[in-house]
Amino acid sequence: MELFEETELFRETSKLENEKRKLLMDKKVYRRFLDKQYNRVSSIDELLGKLPGKNEQIRIITQKSFNAFAILLYIAEKVNIEELILGVFRIDKNSVIGIKELYESMNIKQITIILSSFFIQTKKPERSAQMLIEFAKGKENIKIVFCWNHTKIMGVKTNDDKYYIVEGSGNMTDNAKIEQYLFEQSKEMFYFHKSWMEELLKMSSNNETIIY
Repeated sequence: MELFEETELFRETSKLENEKRKLLMDKKVYRRFLDKQYNRVSSIDELLGKLPGKNEQIRIITQKSFNAFAILLYIAEKVNIEELILGVFRIDKNSVIGIKELYESMNIKQITIILSSFFIQTKKPERSAQMLIEFAKGKENIKIVFCWNHTKIMGVKTNDDKYYIVEGSGNMTDNAKIEQYLFEQSKEMFYFHKSWMEELLKMSSNNETIIY
C-alpha cells in the first residue's frame, strides 16, 4: 500500500513538474512573440504615423510575415480600449494570451470574438480555441462564438468614444502571404459589424452556432 501511494505521489509530482516546465516554455515563447509584434508595431507607426482620423480610411498591404494582432497592439499603444469585437477564421495561442493580457491590463469592459467552429469540431480541437473558452468562462462581459465563420474583422471602441475598424484578409496568426487591410475610424462601421455579431449571440439554439 505504501509503495502504491509513493508511486502515485511520484506520478502526480512528475505531472506537476511537467506542467510547470510547459508553462515556463509557453511564457518564453509568448515573450518572443510579443517582441516580434512590437517590432511590427514600430513598423506600422513609421508607415502610418498616427491612427486614422474620423471617417478616414488607410489601406495597408503586407508582404512579409505578419499577424493582425500587431494592429490591435498598435491601437492599444495609442488609446484606451473599452470594447473589442473580433471576427477571425483562426487565431493562434500567443494572440489569445495577448488579448487576455490587454483585457486584464486595460480593464476592457466587453469582448466578443467570432471564430470558425472548424477548430473545435476536429478530433483534436486547437489549443487556442480551448484557451478562448477557458478565458471566457465565468465572465459575462466576454462572449466567444464558434460558427461557420470566415470573416477577418477587428473593431475597437475607445474610452473617449472613438471607433476603429480593421477589415482585411489576415487572421491572428503568423503567415508570410500577401495580405490586405482597410483601417478606418468609423462609428457606423463599428456598429454595423457589432449588430450582426449580436445577432449570432441570439442564435444559441442553432446547432451550427456554439456560444461560450
